[in-house]
Amino acid sequence: MNSPHSRLEAEIRKPVAAQERAVPRPAQSTTSLMRKYEVAALMSDQSVRTSTHIAPASPLFENAVSAFARGTIISTDRGPVAVEDLQPGDRAVTVDQGPQTITWIGSTMMVPSAPGQSEKMRRLVRIMADSLGIGRPMPDLLLGPGARLLREKAAYGALVGSTKLFMPIDDFTEALGLIEVTPPSPVRIYHFALERHSAIRAAGLEMESYHPGENALKGLGHNMESLFLSLFPNMADVEAFGPLTWPRASLDVLESLSAA
Repeated sequence: MNSPHSRLEAEIRKPVAAQERAVPRPAQSTTSLMRKYEVAALMSDQSVRTSTHIAPASPLFENAVSAFARGTIISTDRGPVAVEDLQPGDRAVTVDQGPQTITWIGSTMMVPSAPGQSEKMRRLVRIMADSLGIGRPMPDLLLGPGARLLREKAAYGALVGSTKLFMPIDDFTEALGLIEVTPPSPVRIYHFALERHSAIRAAGLEMESYHPGENALKGLGHNMESLFLSLFPNMADVEAFGPLTWPRASLDVLESLSAA
């Protein structure tokens, strides 16, 4: 009998495989869209290393920097701080592990009018103040495509072995009445990693700290893996991110597991 975790992994892979069979592959382009990524990392000697990288505009790279729009209020041990004012070494308040040190911050510019990029990198999701409860969020919260919201339901336990899940914010645009907005001008968007993967509070909502995912680099060539890890000079390899505190799943995967 398969465990909930093995079923979850199988369902996550299945839609991708089906899509590859159903949709003809486009002709390979001779050039790939590239993007500028700004990085600040806390090194082992407690110094902060900043760097700029030119890397592919692909989900693997973009998800690392696209959770929170400029102005997002993050709860820290010294009070609320705008995400653009955070520095590696600051301590973010987490849901279950107390304050944790921020070890890495990445950002990029979302330019909605730029040609050739994915539709997800043209829009943000706005959660209006108090729309999910009093102070949830407060004030309005603008999130990017890399954001995941922590959700808790007893029913999740039977499906994936955990009552808490990180779920893509895009899954809630209809279910929770969230609003997709296209910024009229470029907006800087951010994400950040902690010493251990966890849920932080952004404008009062429980959001995921950055983690590439346990199988994110699986199947990548050596050169692409090295390029990705170059964004994380404080990490020797992908294992240094540690395990996920809670699993991830989309609504589609949960519906598939429920129907199985």
